Amino acid sequence: MMHVYLKLAWRNFWKNRRYTLINMAGLSIALTLFLLALLYRNSEVRYERWNPGHENVYRIGLRDDGGDVALTPRPFATAVRELPVAQAATTVTDYWRSELLITTADKKIFDKNAIRADSSFLDVFEYPLLYGDAAKALKEPHTVLLTRSLSELLFGKGVNPVGLSVTMGEFGLCKVTGVIDKDRYPSHLPFSCVIQLGLRPVEDWTSNNTYVYVRCKPHTQPLAYEPLLNRTYASLALETAGLHYGLSSAEMAELQENIASRKYFFTPVDPLHLDSRLRYEWPGNGTGGYLRSLYLIVLIIMVMAAINFTNLSVAYAARRAKETGLRKVVGAARGQLVLQFLAETFFQCLLALFLALVVAELFLPLINAHLGLTIRGWIGQDTLPLLGQLFLSTLITTLMAGLYPAFVMSGYLPALVLKGSFSTGTRGVLLRRILLITQFTCASVFISGIFVIVRQIDYMRHMDLGYQANQVLAVQIHDEHTNSNFASIRSRLEAVPGISAVSRTSQIQGEDLGNNTYGYHGKAFSVDFLAVDAGYCAAMGLPLVQGREFDGLHQRDTFNAVYVNEAFARQAGVTVGDFLNQGNRKIEVIGIVKDFRAGSPQAAITPLLFQLLRGNTPNYVLLQLDSRQAQATIDRLETVWPAVEPGYPCQYTFLDDHFAHLLRDQERFSFLVSIFSTMALVLAVMGVVALAAYTAERKVKEITIRKVLGASVPQILALLNKDFVRWVLTANILAIPLSGLLLHRWLQDFAYRIHLGPVPFVLAFLGSLGITVLVVTLQSLKASLASPAKALKYE
Repeated sequence: MMHVYLKLAWRNFWKNRRYTLINMAGLSIALTLFLLALLYRNSEVRYERWNPGHENVYRIGLRDDGGDVALTPRPFATAVRELPVAQAATTVTDYWRSELLITTADKKIFDKNAIRADSSFLDVFEYPLLYGDAAKALKEPHTVLLTRSLSELLFGKGVNPVGLSVTMGEFGLCKVTGVIDKDRYPSHLPFSCVIQLGLRPVEDWTSNNTYVYVRCKPHTQPLAYEPLLNRTYASLALETAGLHYGLSSAEMAELQENIASRKYFFTPVDPLHLDSRLRYEWPGNGTGGYLRSLYLIVLIIMVMAAINFTNLSVAYAARRAKETGLRKVVGAARGQLVLQFLAETFFQCLLALFLALVVAELFLPLINAHLGLTIRGWIGQDTLPLLGQLFLSTLITTLMAGLYPAFVMSGYLPALVLKGSFSTGTRGVLLRRILLITQFTCASVFISGIFVIVRQIDYMRHMDLGYQANQVLAVQIHDEHTNSNFASIRSRLEAVPGISAVSRTSQIQGEDLGNNTYGYHGKAFSVDFLAVDAGYCAAMGLPLVQGREFDGLHQRDTFNAVYVNEAFARQAGVTVGDFLNQGNRKIEVIGIVKDFRAGSPQAAITPLLFQLLRGNTPNYVLLQLDSRQAQATIDRLETVWPAVEPGYPCQYTFLDDHFAHLLRDQERFSFLVSIFSTMALVLAVMGVVALAAYTAERKVKEITIRKVLGASVPQILALLNKDFVRWVLTANILAIPLSGLLLHRWLQDFAYRIHLGPVPFVLAFLGSLGITVLVVTLQSLKASLASPAKALKYE
């Protein structure tokens, strides 16, 4: 029976080639986008799932007045290991500079994703090693794990580097003890190498600067042990302070109060990649919002494709009325007819899916390159789960698109059909109107959405940063000798024509800052700080509101002076000359600088404190350039730099370029929405094309009679456009509150945002109306210009 259904389906497809082609194109577009979204979803949910017992792996987080933080003190794993629930614990930290120089006998590369971890790293994250023994890897000092990609870059493909040595920047010569094929085992930890992290003689229990992970014993409840965890931490921290720091009783009391205000908690590792919103999270995580938005958009497009299919199927159903009537006369039950029509729809969906698989595989490398993703194609996926997903998706699409038309076509009465008095009348007209309005509502939402998203990103790209970003060059520091000899280096750089100011900083905008707690008039303020050198404001072009910055002339600046931004001055109520408390230290506020954007482009300007470089490693030299001769100055700088850092290249970025790089996530989202919006508009246009052609075909005699009676072509075109214009107007009336609500909610994620005025909605209406009128006019023009004799020769 099924082969008969397939034969009939093929004959029907060929007979109605135009209608079938539009349906197939719409389904193929929708299924291609769905498949790409599915592949992206599969790649994202794979994170951590490869790790045996991954549901028992947790990270310790901190909750204080400033919110939830992903960091803990470096020795915190010691406290975790004492818990009855702990099976293993490890400490992980990122590399404090932006890039690490890795050297072999014949190669030098800079790596941006180096991390450090203690000897228990592989006890918590049980990576299968491509080369090496997991029981021995990272157990000794000066050892390193490499990812497969980094190993191949350093030693070549197919080479086992275990036992070989590489120079890992300032960490010196390290022996390779293992290789991880990280592409097969994705994790929220973004690393290309793991350097063994040794212990310090006296660990600091108050500074949060590392990540601590714990593998708990199976079938336990770690959350119930949080009170014990905090008591253990407090005991060890106070014991260490009493033994090594020589604090007075008053200072111990203040430290005890500080420790008591901190609450540490367990966070499951599994959802971190998708849903983490903690401060100081590893980069590249928290993608769940984008994934859910993408799925919602794809679902809307799938619905639009199903609407196209349903509309056209119902519109052209009358052509198969006699076939249905004859089948019923010879004994076919309605259920058999429904099954036949659904089988035809399923056959079309399968063909569309095949096309979607080919197109998705062809375009996936371009999407990966443009969006910076590593989505695997369907050929590289786990076969059985993917086949199950595709079959279920095809089945749902078949039911969405074909169920209603199947019931409509199988419901015709044989007596009316076969005696020639059959007419569809108004059957399905109301539904077609509703579906078409729904389709245009979705298209209008997409049009207004992409307009607002592009405007918001353009607004952030050009907003005032509060400093002279296009004139500030940040040059990376690779060598410790650069900092120890910076006085002479500063003089050398200031002598370069075109450089007007020189300074140093620990971080540039968008990078994670340090955080300390300061007291003022009995209140504690948790505030981010930036470690800077003398002349920072001059190099950045930052205006001072009051006081001064560090100038290298005041001895007190070294330990007991800071300057702050306006946001901190407003929050704490401080002014120049006031003193902040930190432990037993009195710190003078020597200046207040104008607010500027030091963090994420999406975030509001937050309180910020500037302290003089001392324990914090400076990572950048900041140079204020004359913008009129910037390239000539850079050329001179590259000539001088080999004498500043012998053996290291001059790696630099302008701060405005760096800020533009921080917008890449929003720009990727805009790119995706642009693609999907275009496809949604194409689907809507395809639906209008088909329905306009069907309307013109059905009304060809009416059009001819009107022409005979004196109607002009413009009058006929206006008549045929009238209904479509009314439907587009209704769709936009419905789209305005819906898109307004969605876009308002999206804009709330940005501290500085555009005003959501009427322009996007007006443009969406004019765009959808213009396209509709153009399409309907082109489709109707042939019928309007046709000869009346041909249309009426049988009457």
